[in-house]
Amino acid sequence: MSYIIRPDWQRELSHLKNTDRRSRLSALASLKKKLPLKQEARISFLADNVVDALVDRIANDPAEQCRELSLSILSGSFCSFDARESLLIAHSFIPVAIQRVGSRPFKEPVEELRLKLIDACNAVLLQSASELDDSQELTQRFACCLVQALTDTYPETKRSAGIAISTLCQVAPQSIRLHFADLTNTLIFNLRHQHAKTRTTTLNAVVDVARASVDVDAFGHMFHQAVLPALCKICTDRSAAVRVHLARSVGAWLLKGVYSRKPERAAESQESTASFKTHRAKPMLEVDLLVLLLDVLADDTFFVAVRAVAELNVLV
Repeated sequence: MSYIIRPDWQRELSHLKNTDRRSRLSALASLKKKLPLKQEARISFLADNVVDALVDRIANDPAEQCRELSLSILSGSFCSFDARESLLIAHSFIPVAIQRVGSRPFKEPVEELRLKLIDACNAVLLQSASELDDSQELTQRFACCLVQALTDTYPETKRSAGIAISTLCQVAPQSIRLHFADLTNTLIFNLRHQHAKTRTTTLNAVVDVARASVDVDAFGHMFHQAVLPALCKICTDRSAAVRVHLARSVGAWLLKGVYSRKPERAAESQESTASFKTHRAKPMLEVDLLVLLLDVLADDTFFVAVRAVAELNVLV
């Protein structure tokens, strides 16, 4: 089915190509007034290539204001679309975001825009979660991009990247497994960040990545050589709030089950037999995590120890 381009879209889209910055800003301001999109506008927003025009501005506009406004309009429209439509937008937008923040030096020079690009990617992935294929190249490339985003000197971008990693652990865990080592090493480095809020968000991501990757061949070695020592250091973190969060994270991991997915019965297939043996061969992670939770229980700060007790009581 073909759609006739609406006159208002056509006028504004043509102005987006104007070499005059003020004309582009005026067109973008007019587009933003139409949010949130109604049903008819939602259909034409996709059919009339408005998304592609905004993505092009995000990627190529030399003016920071135009890039920021284009991104604001696009991210503001996400709530108007269903999962399938959001996935179409994701395939158009996320590759451009990856280009802007996925390599050093960053092609997006403005740190606030790098933050908003990661936030927007996270939002559209959540919106399209039910339609995502875990093997899609899109999510795999985004996971690789987040390794670089975690190295951003802007603390809020580090936190946003950590949140996006936790999202991928839920909606596309295979993409996390493919980059398990790089993500884990970079996250562990960020656990030493000066801001407690950044350390807390990073801690969430470390636990989520570990749980999503527990059936990766190299997991046992990485867990004992890097992840577990890093978590043990958090037991002496200078922020009591971070230590409380450690108790919550480890307690939640144990409560949900150490493994992100249970092995199938060995009799079902050769593949399930291999999966079963792999899980049997894993170290006793539950014991390691319980010992870690007991370390938090010995904390000198009363409310930190109380949190550890509460987590242990839930497990009993």
